[in-house]
Amino acid sequence: EFARRLQANGVNSDRVRTLHTKTIAVKEKNGKTDLMLKSSDLTDTETIRAAIRRTARETGVPCRMVVVDPYSNYCGDIREHSKHENRRVLMPIKRIANEEDVAFILIEHYRKGLGTDALNNVSGTQALGAVMRCSWGLFVDPDNDQNRILAAAKGNSLINPTAVSFTIEKPDGRVSVLDTEIPHNANYYTLRQIQAEQQAIRGSGRGRTNDKLKAAIDFLMRELSHGKQNRSELIEKAAEEDIAKRTLQRAKDELQLVVTSDGKYVLWGLPPDDNEVQNNECQK
Repeated sequence: EFARRLQANGVNSDRVRTLHTKTIAVKEKNGKTDLMLKSSDLTDTETIRAAIRRTARETGVPCRMVVVDPYSNYCGDIREHSKHENRRVLMPIKRIANEEDVAFILIEHYRKGLGTDALNNVSGTQALGAVMRCSWGLFVDPDNDQNRILAAAKGNSLINPTAVSFTIEKPDGRVSVLDTEIPHNANYYTLRQIQAEQQAIRGSGRGRTNDKLKAAIDFLMRELSHGKQNRSELIEKAAEEDIAKRTLQRAKDELQLVVTSDGKYVLWGLPPDDNEVQNNECQK
């Protein structure tokens, strides 16, 4: 399937190599010899570097891209949610990328229960977003579920990035680009997805609790659409619309509002708008 899709999109498959992740290892114990399967992963930097150079020799052109799909399957024997342990895996890979002039594309799934910060929705750890130079999110187009959207979540080297709309043609899997100038980022499409999910919950009639949470989310989005607001005043306004303080707090957590202070009052605000892209690392 993978090879067929490459061919459908005009990729020269002679220049593509797959790094097999299973190797045979010999284990000797008490005079006995056992054969076992050993998985190669991103901690096996010598194998990865050798594969990059071997690809260049075999194809006659430099290897310029390594795709890891999904990252969680190849991060080694670490705690997936540990930022420190993930950085120990990722930093050597970053060095290989710099030294071999290769781009690493690490693919990972979204976690369940999305927040409005697209970069923090990656399954596992925030270390991925912190170490990566760029991060992009893939979404179903909220205006046409036959299309897909690729939108920036982070871009240390991107200036005013735009989202890309595309569709995948059947049956061969050819990608047709529809628009490359969409002025929204991943946070925008994450918020649209949350709204769609909340609407589906509301429409399914799965209880009054979900209806109240949806109302609280709608209230905060409306009130904060023009900027930060005093938390106490928001609570008072919400009470006038029969929204309990506890429900408002749940909606605040769901939207991952930005909490600040002006020195006198606590302020709530929406995350960066769709014209901003997060930069968690300073450019060097």
